[in-house]
Amino acid sequence: MVEIKFVTVKPGPGTESRRAQELRAAAARSHASRVSHIRAIQRKKELLRADGENVDVHHHQSTKSEDTRPANVLPYPDQSFATSTSHLETTLGQGRSDPFGSYDGSKLPHRLQAALEDAYEVVWPMMLEAKGEELAMIKRAWRSGAIHSPCLFHCQVMGAAGVAMAFCGNEALAQYFSHKRLEHQMIASRLIRQELERINCDAQQPTAELIMSILNLVGASGDINNFDGGEVHPKSPLAQAQPLGRAKIDHAHFEVVHALVKRIGGLIMLKAYALAHMIEVIDIYVASERGSRPVYAPSHTYQGLATSGKFIPDDHAVELAKVIGSGLEILASLDEELFELYLNAREVTVALDQYHRGAHGRPSLNDLVEARNMIQHGFCDLCSPPDPEMKPEAALYEICRLAGLLFSDMVILPLPYNSGVKPRLSHRLRVILEASSMTTCWMSAELCNLLLWIVFMGAIAATLTPDRDWYVQRLQELTERRPLDWHGFKRLMRTFLWWDFVFEVPAAKIWKIIQTSIAGGKSLSIRHKMETQQLAHATGEVQT
Repeated sequence: MVEIKFVTVKPGPGTESRRAQELRAAAARSHASRVSHIRAIQRKKELLRADGENVDVHHHQSTKSEDTRPANVLPYPDQSFATSTSHLETTLGQGRSDPFGSYDGSKLPHRLQAALEDAYEVVWPMMLEAKGEELAMIKRAWRSGAIHSPCLFHCQVMGAAGVAMAFCGNEALAQYFSHKRLEHQMIASRLIRQELERINCDAQQPTAELIMSILNLVGASGDINNFDGGEVHPKSPLAQAQPLGRAKIDHAHFEVVHALVKRIGGLIMLKAYALAHMIEVIDIYVASERGSRPVYAPSHTYQGLATSGKFIPDDHAVELAKVIGSGLEILASLDEELFELYLNAREVTVALDQYHRGAHGRPSLNDLVEARNMIQHGFCDLCSPPDPEMKPEAALYEICRLAGLLFSDMVILPLPYNSGVKPRLSHRLRVILEASSMTTCWMSAELCNLLLWIVFMGAIAATLTPDRDWYVQRLQELTERRPLDWHGFKRLMRTFLWWDFVFEVPAAKIWKIIQTSIAGGKSLSIRHKMETQQLAHATGEVQT
């Protein structure tokens, strides 16, 4: 007769299946949760007993209800259960950190995790037009994408560390975030290269996670723009309305984004993570910084803040709108599209003033940002005449285009001084103003006020450049031709694009220099040398 014996054999290490490992981990987490729950209830009972309250969290309302209650229903009255769960909220915490470390984000250091949370909830939503539930869905998608895509996770951490570093006032803390940014950037770059090689070898379409990862490198991997040009003019409230610009934009990575977007069939194919809108916004910033035309067309046309009901002008705004831009009619015969952009810029300026005053009926910051992005896209999309010896009409069009861009850079969409926008535009403006094709324009009585305003825009933008003296001397020549005092000069400038908050202080400085020069006949070269040295010290660059 055959004898059968059953022997229990313990599996060796490493032979356990993946499913068994997951079940064992789940059982451990479940056990930890039960233990925490039981301890919390016991602690609550001890606290109540110490206070002299004879309250039993397991007290039943009636014996009858106990007898008839199903076995799988907890025998806690609603009120007692609410009391116990309020204590659990204190014990276990209600933050977003995962106590079990089930994904990479829960393993980050506390400071870095706080920076990432701030980026999810505050910083990155500033890039979007979405509100309410739509915005909540996008933020949930960002978090979910980081869980499922290691590449996107490390890029998000890098971006959050970059933002924290840019706004951090503590040097030691800034160095910490700088180190963490570089650490996660290196990991992300390696993962991105692997993903690009994979889709190229397999001829696959790039994923939205890959495109968003590279987009994070575009806006957050560059050096920080520490010098914001505060000596040039007061900073507009819209200067930091979006997180772009604090770090230098990586144009090479943005070219990769263009190639991937083209490969999938255009922005219309990007539905996840609000990627299409963020790419459009970064495209506007890149075009503004480089002086190029935007790659992508706007997703919608400018409707007007007041027309769409997003801005209700108060009495002060109505009176301001009657003054600002009253001299812009001269542009109507020059170019209709340019004239329309100037009028839209005037409306945004009036709305910005009401927002800055905190008056009733003001637009929201999101609505202001949406409007200013559309206007900036329009200014950047205007064609620049290529011929340096252009016709007088083309030269006049070009200086008006440049002046509009300068106004936008100071009021509507300000970029840090280190981006080089002001020096580039002011120098280009001077070249056109000195061209022989402008001779007839300088002699025109109809254009004299417009030219005075354009030269004034150039003078502010060229504050810390070698072109500053030329602009001030030209302003002196233009103001000497007419009996203008300070108040008259300011009233004249207000008839074009102007905002007191940004322009009054630098305008007063320029006016004082002009009057001092007229009265004493002194040279401006000494002041120019001091300002050039100040710029070199602030930026660490040697100017020629």
